[in-house]
Amino acid sequence: MSSMPNSFPVILDSTPVPQVMINGGALATSDPGITVSIYAPTRLEGPKHIDAVMILGDVNTAADPSIQANVPNSSWMPYRHEYKVILSPGAGTKEITVYLRSRSRTTSSNTASIAYTVNAAAPIVNMLRVPATAWKDNRIATFAQWIEFDYTIDQDCTQIEIRGVTTASAPRTAGTQIRSTGGTFVAGGVFTSVGLFPSLCRVSMADIVAAGGLAEGPSMVKVFARRVGDGVWSS
Repeated sequence: MSSMPNSFPVILDSTPVPQVMINGGALATSDPGITVSIYAPTRLEGPKHIDAVMILGDVNTAADPSIQANVPNSSWMPYRHEYKVILSPGAGTKEITVYLRSRSRTTSSNTASIAYTVNAAAPIVNMLRVPATAWKDNRIATFAQWIEFDYTIDQDCTQIEIRGVTTASAPRTAGTQIRSTGGTFVAGGVFTSVGLFPSLCRVSMADIVAAGGLAEGPSMVKVFARRVGDGVWSS
């Protein structure tokens, strides 16, 4: 009768394997600019101490000479917790691979992916609480010193402008920007909860007058939003 084994092989490898996260674990994005976060289980002292990081995959190769599509063209970079990466053009699932290198020159890698959706259409601004017609006559009296309204945007936007235009269909380039020197207020900064929570806009009549460029008589106040990533403005 043959004897049963009383041992088994064990391979010890303390090389730190990177944990890779894109945009905090988001599953999808419409912005080609992403944040790649790297979590090393340990930063061991001595020969296993992390020396460098290499990032490669479905990236825009023109954005960073160190971050390219494959190993031969990518470069080792100093270890950091986060890196800014620009995805390659075109919608689809994008994969980013991260390599860690220890001081003993052993390497390990891991890959994360994210679905990238390209927004072909410009952002759309929807006013929810449209104010009644307001006017200011400097010669006689002043009525409606402030105009308040709420609006939503259907895409992630990073910049908002309030402009005076002559018609509702006028593009941004035809308008005169209304600045906030007289108290005009636009709530929010980078809009990530698009289409869900309205943002408040309070426009000062003094700022409208100070903007100039508006024709005597009826004019329009219009909100323009600039999309993150490619900078496309709403129409």
